[in-house]
Amino acid sequence: MGIVNNNYGQISIDFLVGITIFLLAFLYLITSIPTLFIPFQSNSDELTMMADKVAATLVETELANTTEANTPLPGIIDYSKFIDMKNNMSTSSGSLETRKSLGLDTGDRVYNLEVILQEYNDSTSAFTNYTISDGSSAGNSNVGQSRRFVMVRNNDFPGTKAIMVVRVW
Repeated sequence: MGIVNNNYGQISIDFLVGITIFLLAFLYLITSIPTLFIPFQSNSDELTMMADKVAATLVETELANTTEANTPLPGIIDYSKFIDMKNNMSTSSGSLETRKSLGLDTGDRVYNLEVILQEYNDSTSAFTNYTISDGSSAGNSNVGQSRRFVMVRNNDFPGTKAIMVVRVW
């Protein structure tokens, strides 16, 4: 009966459990703090501005549908120009040429590009994604992103609603 009423070993077990929980919480805090500062990296604003510039260039001139007088219609994407750009980006020389024309080759640094056209289908209420990429993956790197609401015209009037997402890293 003397062994049942003895609580001296319980103090060391309580200490061991308490210090283990404290160390686990401390390790979690140490590993999660660096992710809080990722938006404040020095090039995050630069990448967002670069993505905005490329998105504006694509929507207003490069992919814009043109009238009979060769006047671009900003915000209305010509689907055939989009496919031509996709085919051009599939080759390494075409990819570099496209990035130079969009201002993504600054001489010091060459930025990677991904353009996603999310076309909305009214009958199914779903999006269909069409992607243009230079073949590289963003991975864990910092990415600048810009979205534009556009109309996609493929020999139909007025066209279909879409969202164009431009990612730069």
